[in-house]
Amino acid sequence: MKVLLLTSHLEVGGIGIYTVDMAKYLKKYGIDVIVASSGGLLARRLDIAGIRHFYLDINGKNEFGFKMLRALPIVIKFIKEEGIDILHAQTRITQVLSSLSGFFTRKKVVTTCHGFFNHHRLSRKLYPAWGDSVIAISSGVTRHLINDLKVPRDRVNLVYNGVDIKRYGKKTKKECAYAVRDHKFDINKITIGSVGRFSIVKGHKFLIEAFALLYAERKDIQLLLIGKGEEEINLMKLARELLVDDKIIFSSGINAPLEDYISLIDIFVLPSISEGFGIALVEAMASLCACVASNTAGPSEIIVREESGIIVETKNSSALKDALLRVINDDKLRKYLAFNAQRRAVENFDIEETVKNTIKVYKNVLAVGGNKK
Repeated sequence: MKVLLLTSHLEVGGIGIYTVDMAKYLKKYGIDVIVASSGGLLARRLDIAGIRHFYLDINGKNEFGFKMLRALPIVIKFIKEEGIDILHAQTRITQVLSSLSGFFTRKKVVTTCHGFFNHHRLSRKLYPAWGDSVIAISSGVTRHLINDLKVPRDRVNLVYNGVDIKRYGKKTKKECAYAVRDHKFDINKITIGSVGRFSIVKGHKFLIEAFALLYAERKDIQLLLIGKGEEEINLMKLARELLVDDKIIFSSGINAPLEDYISLIDIFVLPSISEGFGIALVEAMASLCACVASNTAGPSEIIVREESGIIVETKNSSALKDALLRVINDDKLRKYLAFNAQRRAVENFDIEETVKNTIKVYKNVLAVGGNKK
């Protein structure tokens, strides 16, 4: 079986991490796998793992735009030359690209739905492009696909995201401090942190506001934000306006393994406005971080409330500040949450299970004839 994983980019974030880890473990289980994308900071992980990366200039938001149309004949030719059996798309633009390529080459298409989408959008109604089978990364996303996007129930497969558990929680904060050597990182301070694309939907604005409120009461804290994206400049501006810019480290350039950055964090926060799963949250749990997350679909499934993490109201900076203060002020609670978080990640969200279940989807698709839009 030969699989082409397609994603718009390989920057730090849920989809990039999912794609790279999926490729590595598909290879481990004997699947011939190639990744196609516009590249990014995580691409070097593919090189290290000996996985081919096929560069495509497709990163963008217009699924029927020039980039996709230009890439279509290139992908069709590549599929034929490489003898690809399955196209597995991760983003809207690669869903459309895979659907069209699969139609012209008569190859099977699997898509993974990583979040929630505007089901009233005309282009989604006219050309859904969900392929022969759809993987939903959480129960919330499963319901969204069936109820809102009207994907037939028999084409939807619930396969929880997972992480490479063995990579996380192996180093101390002191051992990983080199990763932020170019910043004013204080190893002796309590580090609150978050990993994810800097976009409005990820809710970093509320985390910075909560941090500013918290800093008025606790001076022994710092905030580490790992990622990059279109909102970075606005977030830096907000930090300056709230007079905490010198207490926040924006690390948009990854100079060390991502797991080393996460090991610097004492309390991990996922403040998203909407979140289909939250793979960075699972990484933090595996790294023995105490975790606080907003009440969105994915985190609410991942975290057992008050046992493996704390759930707070979405878009509520004050509630987030109160939760963080509670965890900071109670060492026993922080250790309790961190221990249970790591145990839950290990027992429920290992990439090995994700890949095994994904291979089952591939085999089922290959066993059934036909190609769907």
